[in-house]
Amino acid sequence: MTRYLYKISFTVLLLLAATAVSSAQVASERNLTDAQWMFAEARAVLAPAELALAGYTQSQQSPQQIQQQIRQASLYLESAVALDNQYAPAWRELVTTVASAPIDDITRADEALNQYAMLGIQDEQVIRAWISYHFNRLQSRPDREQFLRSQIQTLRDYPSILSEVMDQLATFSLETADRETARQLLQRSFAIFPYNDNALARFLELPLPEIDETNLTDTQIERARINMIEMRYVNSVYLWRVRLYQNPYNLDAALNIISLLEDISRYDLTDPYYAHAYRILARSADNQALMQDLMESQLVGAYAGRRYDVCANVAQQILAQDPQNLLANALRGQALVQLGQVQQGQTLLNNTNQIIAQRLAEQNNSDPEYIALAAWFYSFIQSDPQVALQYASLALQEAPDEVRMQAMSAYTHLMNDRVDDAAAILAAIDPCAVSDPLVVLTQAKLYQAQGDNENALATLNTMVPGAAGVFARDFEQLLAQLSPPPTPDPNAALGSPPDMLGNMLIQNFNNHDLGFVDNPQQYIRCSLRLRSDIFSYGDDMTAEISLANTSDIPLVLSPGNAVNPNILITAQINSEDAEQPVTLGHLGQRRALEPGLANRQELVLNVGPLRQRLRSHPQMDYRVTFRMYLDPVYDPQTNTFANAIPELPVTTVVVTRRGFDPDADRMRYHFQQLRNSNVVATIKSIRLLSGLLHEAFSAHQGRLQYRPSPVDHVQIYQRIVANLQNESPLIRAWSANALQGIPMGSSSATVTQLTQMLNDPHWFVRFMAVETLNDIVDLTDYLQWTAEHDANGLLQRQALLLLNQPWPTQPLTPPQPPTDQTPDPNESIPIDNITP
Repeated sequence: MTRYLYKISFTVLLLLAATAVSSAQVASERNLTDAQWMFAEARAVLAPAELALAGYTQSQQSPQQIQQQIRQASLYLESAVALDNQYAPAWRELVTTVASAPIDDITRADEALNQYAMLGIQDEQVIRAWISYHFNRLQSRPDREQFLRSQIQTLRDYPSILSEVMDQLATFSLETADRETARQLLQRSFAIFPYNDNALARFLELPLPEIDETNLTDTQIERARINMIEMRYVNSVYLWRVRLYQNPYNLDAALNIISLLEDISRYDLTDPYYAHAYRILARSADNQALMQDLMESQLVGAYAGRRYDVCANVAQQILAQDPQNLLANALRGQALVQLGQVQQGQTLLNNTNQIIAQRLAEQNNSDPEYIALAAWFYSFIQSDPQVALQYASLALQEAPDEVRMQAMSAYTHLMNDRVDDAAAILAAIDPCAVSDPLVVLTQAKLYQAQGDNENALATLNTMVPGAAGVFARDFEQLLAQLSPPPTPDPNAALGSPPDMLGNMLIQNFNNHDLGFVDNPQQYIRCSLRLRSDIFSYGDDMTAEISLANTSDIPLVLSPGNAVNPNILITAQINSEDAEQPVTLGHLGQRRALEPGLANRQELVLNVGPLRQRLRSHPQMDYRVTFRMYLDPVYDPQTNTFANAIPELPVTTVVVTRRGFDPDADRMRYHFQQLRNSNVVATIKSIRLLSGLLHEAFSAHQGRLQYRPSPVDHVQIYQRIVANLQNESPLIRAWSANALQGIPMGSSSATVTQLTQMLNDPHWFVRFMAVETLNDIVDLTDYLQWTAEHDANGLLQRQALLLLNQPWPTQPLTPPQPPTDQTPDPNESIPIDNITP
């Protein structure tokens, strides 16, 4: 499917109840082979249009030509389901084709979906496209809202789509300023489908609900407020964890999780996300600077969280690359002291003194950043107020407008009991810098020195300790000094509150998804299967493509996720020809693909120019290499394609199309088949002989690059024409089709016979006769009559297409309120129920 056919955003009244099948689409018998042939004809026309719309071909087709191709393909698809109303691939394709912009026929789209659904196939991709199409056709907000509400009951088996419906209903609630209903709908949306990160993101954008303070003590009110803020953090971490789950390559998601956890001092939960961020960064040599910054961030977080073993290990890794790193030396020394390795730690700290002196001597005291870092060392690691003040003053002299230098200088003045000087420096700091942790800490210390503990505490409370980075421990110590002892609450529940954040991560994520980056081939497998690797003339190369989940976790398939289920298949004929795109696929039948399951689609591979070449050269041997790309990436400089995930191998299948040798015995056999009672065998021989006939005419006109064995094309022509009067309508129809493109005069006896077939009682015969005659004679009068009077809707549409006229469509009936008792979409679902 192409993006063009899915240019419909949100989607449906699932017509799952058994209904009577239209008589125009019921075959008196199953003509499966004929349906397959017509489906192949449809794909042969549709695939090039899809490739052009997706930008994978250099063809110069105009938008009008592409629209004509899509309409023509829909006629072939209708023919396929008319010949066999249980042929699912054609119904599936028909749903989106008649809903596309060039056709836009909602009545036929509904009927096609109904027929497809009656076959019992669970296909989220088609349902989502249909709902989106229906939704966009409605013009008023009330009609759209009523339509979506009418789908709730029917979509219970499609949680991802139902979640999107709830998401959209929440948007409608927000448009009417009904925030509480929107909150409940969004909460239910991501509870129904826990991978709907859009719903959760919008939920977090809503302001926190007000607390009902009735009959609550001040302590209980404060506890409720803290719990609400904590829940906001839980939801925020959950949001980014879902996004990382959906796309383990998402570095921003990993970094946001780390930042949120450290903001609330949950350093103990950050390790797997640091490790995963390193795995992502290691994929490119260009990320070494960012890797270094991230390691220093982990170093500081481990130190602030008193995780001294982690701190020491990370510092050692940094020092292996940068032995002079002041931050790593200082924090590793401190960590070793705290771990009981006092002598080793003190030795390292003493060596750090020498490193600082040597480094500043080399730089002639000109690097304000490093000088300020030295001031930090003597302020917070090895307390030496006078040396700290000396370095801080020097740093401020080198960079007088830098907030960090100003704050460092003020802090060291306080260390030396120079309160007024510190106050003067702080007063000159830009008010916009009050979020800097050193500024906040210094200001609080200044208030404390001035005896104003109330303002000191209020200043500290403007920043969570976890956001203070390397100053986090100093924040906590000062908070402990300034905070009054807690007042016992007689109504408080006994015991420690549950660890909501830790429990959420443990219960919902086992971190197996994080291994995807290293070994994606262990999580997914793409397959391209054909029934054989050897084909004869006329065989359709129909393949089953599949995307299997070979892991032990569900995979969420969608653009923007790790696995985007868009498929491109290319073909290379023999070895000397260039690789060319032939068709697109989309393996999104299940958006959340459970372990051990696979999404599958049936595709015809010999379509477009490849089909034309194979069909018009029946005597040639061809070796065709098909390659399947998952989420294809095109390089126009090399004219090559690749998988978006380079570690995944490109799926390759090589097949042989054997040329037909028209020796006497084989020709005699096929001539005999034309008199056979086996309809399918007869039609196959007609199709083969037609190819030989076209090849002979091309050779006669000098349009072949090879010399085929001669055939009696006069006899072939006569044998095909004779079957225009066969008692089987299918043979008559395919015989007419076999003559399409064969040069013949408009007044020839064959054209007369074909013209008489326009009165044939069987619709398929008339359909094929028109397809052949339209390029030979003027059918305007017949087509106008058919468009107005023929009882067969398919033939009416064929006539209108050839007359270059639009197809009539019925107006959309506004949705009616559901008659059954649908569940309340506003029903609240606790976040504890979320289980990815």
